[in-house]
Amino acid sequence: MKRGLLFSSLILAFIIAGCSDKVNVESNESSTDSTSSSVNNDSNNGTVIGGISDSNSDINNQANGDFGALKSIYFKFDSFNIDGDNIFTLKSNAQVITSNNASELKVEGNTDEWGSDEYNYALALKRASSVRDALVSNGVSSDIIKLVSYGESKPKCLDKTKKCWQENRRVDFIAR
Repeated sequence: MKRGLLFSSLILAFIIAGCSDKVNVESNESSTDSTSSSVNNDSNNGTVIGGISDSNSDINNQANGDFGALKSIYFKFDSFNIDGDNIFTLKSNAQVITSNNASELKVEGNTDEWGSDEYNYALALKRASSVRDALVSNGVSSDIIKLVSYGESKPKCLDKTKKCWQENRRVDFIAR
């Protein structure tokens, strides 16, 4: 009887833990392995950060000033590869960033609503990391880049359509 009660309590604890609120994952590490990072409340030490962002600015950089020409990079379903026209968009973004001498660049990864929270945060971080790597190979200093993973928590579009989901599979930029 006690074993059954203990087992039921453990299952209930796992269910409650699985229903916890979403958090944003932020990292400025060079590794894309989100499982090797620790959770911390200090955003200056390069570890993964858990917290909710209150940034509700226009996705395409209202706060960017001279960097307003930066455009989002879009991805195919379940992918973090940069392809097609996005390669040209990324190269153009790299030119804008370097020519305006950015001192800080936030690369924000996003996903559509498909998949678990953990999967989407990891995929968004991989997207941001692949964009960071491409920016660095196009002349942007890695020292100014900070990665943020929002997963599915910062959608650009809320409709339940393929076009809308495509708009949410993206990486955005905030430069200063």
